[in-house]
Amino acid sequence: MLVIRRKITREQAFTVFMLPGVYKEWPTSDYEHQEILKLYKQDKLYRDIVNDFSEYRIGEIIPGKK
Repeated sequence: MLVIRRKITREQAFTVFMLPGVYKEWPTSDYEHQEILKLYKQDKLYRDIVNDFSEYRIGEIIPGKK
């Protein structure tokens, strides 16, 4: 599974791509990072797509909770 994360240092911000055995980071602006997330469907919960929103149940309505 592809994991996409944001890494911010004092000098630069990066978009990090991680696959088993692979770690790549590229300098990106906040806008570019958000566009990358949209391309890889990490901007919301999608049916049949495994991402942070499905793994951590972000945005999911839990039965019995308001």
